[in-house]
Amino acid sequence: MRLLPPTLSLYLLRHFLLWCVAVAFAVCGIIFAADMIQFLTEDAAGTDVGAFSLMGLALLRLPQTFQQVLPFVILIAGLGTYHQLTRTSELVVARAAGVSVWQFIAPALLAALAIGILRITVLDPIATTMQAKFDDLHDIWFGDGNGNLVASAGSGVWLREQNIDGTAIVHATHVSLANRALGGVILLLFDPDDHFNERVDAKVGKIENGLWQLSGVERVIAGHAVERMDQLTVPTRISYGQILDRFARTNAISFWALPRYISLLESTGFSARPHRLLWNRMLAMPVLYMALLVIAASFALRFHRKGDAALLAGAGAFTGFLLYFLSDLVYALGINSSIPLQLAAWAPAGVTALLGITMLLHFEDG
Repeated sequence: MRLLPPTLSLYLLRHFLLWCVAVAFAVCGIIFAADMIQFLTEDAAGTDVGAFSLMGLALLRLPQTFQQVLPFVILIAGLGTYHQLTRTSELVVARAAGVSVWQFIAPALLAALAIGILRITVLDPIATTMQAKFDDLHDIWFGDGNGNLVASAGSGVWLREQNIDGTAIVHATHVSLANRALGGVILLLFDPDDHFNERVDAKVGKIENGLWQLSGVERVIAGHAVERMDQLTVPTRISYGQILDRFARTNAISFWALPRYISLLESTGFSARPHRLLWNRMLAMPVLYMALLVIAASFALRFHRKGDAALLAGAGAFTGFLLYFLSDLVYALGINSSIPLQLAAWAPAGVTALLGITMLLHFEDG
């Protein structure tokens, strides 16, 4: 296939990127407005949090939400670009000059590929950092019940619980999912002024009925000798389900941190399947973006042949949305181990690409 002249390639690329920017700004405006309405009507009701603080909170959550709808931005931008170029007969003239459909969608395909790569390598780390800040501020200002728990998987499992009695820091070397227990537990207790109170070492720890049930305990209270006991209970507001939920979350882990986080989760006993699936799904995103663009082109390029432009545009948008939501269904099946992990991550992009190529071949070359 011959390459297009640079001038024409840049012209087509500029049209597509301008549509992407316009759609992205519109989508961001809608997301920001929706978040502000939610904060003003639900979260901030009865609090003294100011409007500017709420705006900052909405901006912190914006990148994380935007990257979830970025495939729709690519789809709508593709529909708009090729509909506009077809309506003005520019692509008709290009076809008459011997330019194939594959040649004039190539610049936008390369742009979609680049956007997909930038999304996972640049936007995702920024979004996860801002999402973590959003979670911290939201817990401080509105307190949704889980703000007392901070979990990480550095060297083992680390937890922090803060309440009016002080701060408790918990470390465990591993987790037994079968027994719902933590092994190699170290519990450090501090008073409200962050002065050390006591340290508790236990072989096994379980959380039951709002209490740490510790076995094989060595306890050291500040200024006292070591005390050994078989059992010890310590009050807590953390639940075992909250621990699992925190470590199962994937929106707080960036693309670059996922491989190390997966290794740490598996070494401490947690299941890393959702994170492995997310890693593979991210790798497939550039292919998915290109496939959605081909879907958009296969509909938009027929506007000049069929009079029902709005109908075809709606059909193209509906097809893209349907494929994307079906990919979420496949993703859920992958998390539940109903289908192989790699199949769940790559099948949506592959099926969308095959469908788009088939439609384009049928409409243009068939």
